[in-house]
Amino acid sequence: MRRNASGFSLLETAYSGLHIGPSIKGEFLEIIRTGRLLLRGFKESDWQAAHSYASDPEVVSYMDWGPNAEEDTKSFIQRSIASQGEQPRRNYTLAILLKDQLIGGCGIHVSDPKNREGWIGYCLNRRF
Repeated sequence: MRRNASGFSLLETAYSGLHIGPSIKGEFLEIIRTGRLLLRGFKESDWQAAHSYASDPEVVSYMDWGPNAEEDTKSFIQRSIASQGEQPRRNYTLAILLKDQLIGGCGIHVSDPKNREGWIGYCLNRRF
């Protein structure tokens, strides 16, 4: 990992105002906490909360997926969990929580590491 002159990684420098924590009992690979939100890896028990926005036709009207059936959402959660252990990691799919309630998801996908190409995205429950 590349570090700046102070010894911090580029991610640590970019998010110096955020708390970035380690794995918790191997369950999550990253935790990013802001003043209002918590971003963490998805876990199996998140599927129902994720399904509440992923199955909403209005929320996903501009997505290239959905609206999801229950099996689609469960499959997404499983793929997200599986990607947490990839080395090198190219997909960071994170649950967005507000006051311990899952309100959406976001992600960073590295599509071409050699050329430093990728994309970011997010999807939020419209009730929030």
